[in-house]
Amino acid sequence: VAHVDENRALVCGTSGIDYTLDGGKTWKALSKDSYHVARYPPGGTYIYLAGSKGKVARIPISDLK
Repeated sequence: VAHVDENRALVCGTSGIDYTLDGGKTWKALSKDSYHVARYPPGGTYIYLAGSKGKVARIPISDLK
């Protein structure tokens, strides 16, 4: 789980990437791509993801809308 603020968060796993804009009350699918870890550096503009075999990605927090 990568928490952006009290309302926005992104989760990832082997079944895909989902995010919430309302503190976890509802979730939206972002992608079916598999990742193992998500990190958001405080004050950053991207959430970084890593998966198997060196797979990496970054998602702009502005895409969480």
